[in-house]
Amino acid sequence: MRSARVTATAALASAALLGLTACNGSGSDSAGGASGKASTSAAPAPSPSPSKHPFTDLSGPDIAEKSLAATRGAQSLRVKGQVLEQGKPMSVDLGITKTGDCAGSVAMAKEGSMQIIKNPSYFYFKADAQFYRTSMKGESKATKDAVVKQLADRWVKKKATAKEVKEMSAMCDLDELLGEFGGAELARKGEETQLPVGPAFTLTNSTPDGEETYWIAMQGEPFMLKAAVRGKEQGELTFSDFNKPVNSAAPTDKDVVDGDKLGGPTESA
Repeated sequence: MRSARVTATAALASAALLGLTACNGSGSDSAGGASGKASTSAAPAPSPSPSKHPFTDLSGPDIAEKSLAATRGAQSLRVKGQVLEQGKPMSVDLGITKTGDCAGSVAMAKEGSMQIIKNPSYFYFKADAQFYRTSMKGESKATKDAVVKQLADRWVKKKATAKEVKEMSAMCDLDELLGEFGGAELARKGEETQLPVGPAFTLTNSTPDGEETYWIAMQGEPFMLKAAVRGKEQGELTFSDFNKPVNSAAPTDKDVVDGDKLGGPTESA
């Protein structure tokens, strides 16, 4: 869960940098499982043991490793949920691809929210007024008011090669997101349960930050469907839409502010 928290934090921090960079200018105009068939033989096949499931013969660590391998092998997925950052609830809902495209939203309680789209050409974000005001601590009220009037709830774009965008790439890096899920060498097997998407098998893992629980798909690929931590750290994330396309096309709204023309550094690779 730590990587998810760090990723979400990086998302907001980096977007804040982009927002402030955009504000340095002079306000620009114009600127998004298969079931088997019953036996037909005279002697019916014996019913399987109620305790028999795909993970019966695997240890907790083996299940964790198998699930992580399957999840990391997905070409895309959607991550949604809430974590605590410095004691404040932060929510994230992002579709992310293996190639670094993403689309969705992030939000911090009482500190604002933003929509995000990233594709090979541009990074787009649309932040609300509270986000800009929070990001501009130390600035005068007049400055904050002017920026909110110009940019709040309006799409801003930056070239995908801009330094600021490259620095926040962890948010849309699927390998980075899943990279720190692991360390479950002592994972304990739980029980079968039912999630809205289907049956899942639970694993638990004790860490200094709290008790982690993972829900592993029991049908099809053993994807990680859900992860939660309770204790010093708090959070819960769900994973879905495995290998489904992520719509990272430019916003349909044509009133998009070109952040690369608003002043401030726009270094490219």
